[in-house]
Amino acid sequence: MKPWFSRRALRYFLLGMCCLSSCTPAPTPPTPYALFPPQEVLEEGNYARFYTANTQALAQCEETATCEMTLLNLAFAHIYPSSPYYDQGQALRYLNDLTTRYPRTPAAAQAQVWRTLLQEQLTLSPHPLIEKGDFARFRTVNTQLVERCDHTPRCDVALFNLGFVHAHPRSPFYNRAEALRHFDMLIKRYPQTPWAVQGQAWITLLQAQGSLEEARRRLQADLRTKDATIRSKETALRTRESAMRAKDAQIRSLQEQMERVRAIDAEMDQKERELLR
Repeated sequence: MKPWFSRRALRYFLLGMCCLSSCTPAPTPPTPYALFPPQEVLEEGNYARFYTANTQALAQCEETATCEMTLLNLAFAHIYPSSPYYDQGQALRYLNDLTTRYPRTPAAAQAQVWRTLLQEQLTLSPHPLIEKGDFARFRTVNTQLVERCDHTPRCDVALFNLGFVHAHPRSPFYNRAEALRHFDMLIKRYPQTPWAVQGQAWITLLQAQGSLEEARRRLQADLRTKDATIRSKETALRTRESAMRAKDAQIRSLQEQMERVRAIDAEMDQKERELLR
C-alpha cells in the first residue's frame, strides 16, 4: 500500500517534531544517529546506520534513564516512504510501545499523532481493496487493531472493516454470522459514530438476506417434500399399472384357454353327429 502523504510534507512535519524534542532535556544517546533524525539523515538516506544505532540504543534502555526517542526513531525508520525498512505494522508496534511506557512525554504525543495517521491509512477501506481483492491482508491488519482496542482511543473503523470483510460477497472470508457479530459490537461500543450508522445499514441488509435465504431454504424443502410425494405416487401408479398388465395377461390367457375349449367342444359335437348318422 503506497503512503498517501508526500515526502515534503512528511519532512517538514519531522523537522517540526525535531525542534520540539530539542526543547526538552534528554539523556545523551550512544551515537548521534540515535538522536531524533536530523536533516542529514533525510538528505543522505543512510537509514541502515540510523536503524542500527537506534536498535542498539533500544537494547541498552535499561542502562539509560529513558528511551522514548529511540522508540520514536525506530518507528520513523518504518514510516518514512523511502526507507528500506518501510513497514507500517512494525511502526505501529513501536508507537504503541512508546505511548505505553512513556505516556506523558513529548515523544508520546508525537507518537499518538503518527499512530492516528497510520491507523486511518491502514484501516480505511479504499476502492483498490475491492479491485485487487486483497482481503487477507486487510483482515489481518484490522484484526490486529481490534486486538489492541484497549490500548487505543477507538477502534470503530477496524470493527466496521472486519464486519465488511465477512459481509462482502466476493470476500473469501464471507460469513454472515461473523459480520453481524462485528457490526453489533461496533454499534454497542460506538453508537454515535458514522461507522455505527453504516454498521446498522449492513446489519439490516444482512438480516434481510438471511430472511430471504431462510425463505428460500423453506421453499426448497417444501419442493423436495412435494417432489418426493409425487415420486412416491408415481411409483404406486407404476406398481398398479404393472398389476393391471399382469391381470390383463391372465385374462387374455384365460380367454385363449376358453377359445381352445370351445374349439374342442365344437369338434366333439361334430364327431358325435357323424356317429349318430
